[in-house]
Amino acid sequence: MDGGKRGTSAERGYDAAWRRFRLWFLHRYPICADCLTVAATDVHHVEKLKDRPDLRLTESNCSGLCGRCHKIRTARGE
Repeated sequence: MDGGKRGTSAERGYDAAWRRFRLWFLHRYPICADCLTVAATDVHHVEKLKDRPDLRLTESNCSGLCGRCHKIRTARGE
């Protein structure tokens, strides 16, 4: 991954293990942790995956968010 390219989703840590974890997490935390009104559809890493890849599948480093709330957090650089 050089030249500023992001790489594939698997290269960024979103592989089969992540997909299983994501499904498990959203089942366990079905409501958006920010707005508390709609279903969570995204799993947000509290500590960014690029900074802490060791926490990629750690429940305490994640929160379930709806698409809108996830976009807001991402835009803020969270």
